[in-house]
Amino acid sequence: SACAKSQNSTQFFALLQILVWESKTACASRGGSPKARSDLSGRTEARGLGTLATMSGTLVRMFEPFLGWAARRYQARVAVELKKYGLRYEDLLDPLENLDINEALNRLPQEVVDARNQRLKRASDISLKKEYMSPEMQALQTPYASYLQEALDQVEAEGKEKQLLGTSRSYQRSIP
Repeated sequence: SACAKSQNSTQFFALLQILVWESKTACASRGGSPKARSDLSGRTEARGLGTLATMSGTLVRMFEPFLGWAARRYQARVAVELKKYGLRYEDLLDPLENLDINEALNRLPQEVVDARNQRLKRASDISLKKEYMSPEMQALQTPYASYLQEALDQVEAEGKEKQLLGTSRSYQRSIP
């Protein structure tokens, strides 16, 4: 059935993610010392980097062409959906969820923030009307044009620097 196929593919991709993680762990610590990792049940155990790392690296290399193809297909599908509403990918980042995004938005020029807000309002309006943008307007959209990433990288770098210096961020969230 379709549900069983979906569950099998979900399990397959979960397995691949675990293998990719193990491969990255093995590559990051080639010193030969055991690496602590968390398995699926949540337990933490010491594990050597022997055969398991070699196997997972081999499997990752074996599935890499498929994963690249799947990633390109997924990115194209997301672009189609974003074009329908006239959005950019970075418009979906929520400033209430991540304070770094909020700080990066505060650093952008006002016209860029206004354009972002206009795209979000237009997408909300189109969605409520259960319509899509016209095909001519969809062709003009650039869903992966970046306007926020540079400022976000700068904010994250400053956050890491403050963490290394032992100071706190000026925009930390506090619960009363």
